[in-house]
Amino acid sequence: MRYELFYYQFGINARADGCTAFALLPNVTASETLLIGENWDWIVGVKGAVLRTEEEDGLRTLSFTEAGIFGGKIGLNSAGLGLLINGLTTTDDDWARLAKPFHVRCYEIMRQRDFDTAVRIVTDSDRSCSTNFLIAQVPDRVVNIESSPHATALTGCRQGCVVHANHFVDPAALSVVEPPIEKNPHSYHRHARLEKLLRAQYPVTEAQIEAALRDHEGHPYSVCFHLDPDEPPEEFYESVTSAIMDLNHGTLRLSDGPPCENDYIEYRVA
Repeated sequence: MRYELFYYQFGINARADGCTAFALLPNVTASETLLIGENWDWIVGVKGAVLRTEEEDGLRTLSFTEAGIFGGKIGLNSAGLGLLINGLTTTDDDWARLAKPFHVRCYEIMRQRDFDTAVRIVTDSDRSCSTNFLIAQVPDRVVNIESSPHATALTGCRQGCVVHANHFVDPAALSVVEPPIEKNPHSYHRHARLEKLLRAQYPVTEAQIEAALRDHEGHPYSVCFHLDPDEPPEEFYESVTSAIMDLNHGTLRLSDGPPCENDYIEYRVA
């Protein structure tokens, strides 16, 4: 297996349960391609890496991860399959519970040629903690998987689009309880705002997607997330990177820091 690493230093901040993700089907994009992406929000000072791999069977992957973290968590492969993730939390989460680790699941998903097999990596066994996985594959397959330790909820695109942030859309359906971890629970706002911006612009161009991911309504707790100076320094967060993927063309475009302050840099899986 061959690896290439491209390191970033993010002078950053993000929010503890941050990330706002989306998928758009080809029938609602100006490029007529399957587009997915997210703003990934995390802790100040995190280093990021762009990772390329080539498997023995020739499958190539291209992904973003934190330096030192196993595999990639946002990315695509040469079979046209892409992965996004969002943090979720329930009162049943327990990192000490013995189950396949989250980053191993991401690693395995990224190395699948088959959509249904990738989905089963999330759904076929219990988990230690909660996570949202958004998996897509050309030409037009998309599933959003809300996963708690012992249950999953699968949804697809509605009228060409699906958006997810950091809350369970229907926690009662999974019999989960979400703890009140935020003084200002803005995940609901980010979800609704990004969905509204994308749906209002069909057919959506990548420039319009960039503008939506740079949106500051509700600042600093906006889709493009920024630190709140009223929070203690250990809780400074902001959008570490913004990612846009064209799964048909095998491209991953990333911002090195908040997208409102940084241009997107394009990488190709080929």
